[in-house]
Amino acid sequence: MRDVIEFIKKEIVLFVFLFLFIILSVLHPYEIASYPSFVDWKTIIALTGLLIITTGLKESNFFFVFSKKLLMRLKTEKSLSLFMILLSASLSTFLTNDITLFIVIPLTISMQNIVKNDISK
Repeated sequence: MRDVIEFIKKEIVLFVFLFLFIILSVLHPYEIASYPSFVDWKTIIALTGLLIITTGLKESNFFFVFSKKLLMRLKTEKSLSLFMILLSASLSTFLTNDITLFIVIPLTISMQNIVKNDISK
């Protein structure tokens, strides 16, 4: 029981929206049949595909190898920061922000694993 309470505390936003969902479903039951049409399924499928591709690249150690080569070329923290900012900006120019995040975040995490440095600053 304690684990359930801890999970609810940890995921409070989820349970607040779940509670609101149940209340609204009770107040407007005739809308339930149209709930699936509220979701843009093409976007969900595209994002799922991108997650699969990103996971495949991560599992194949592509991000690790690329990070290692990148860190060998960029010697200072400043140059690495500038490169990551410019990479994010240029990718965002041609791709959407969510796709850019699917690329830049795993790359950054791979770099953190190599340098054993706190990248939260």
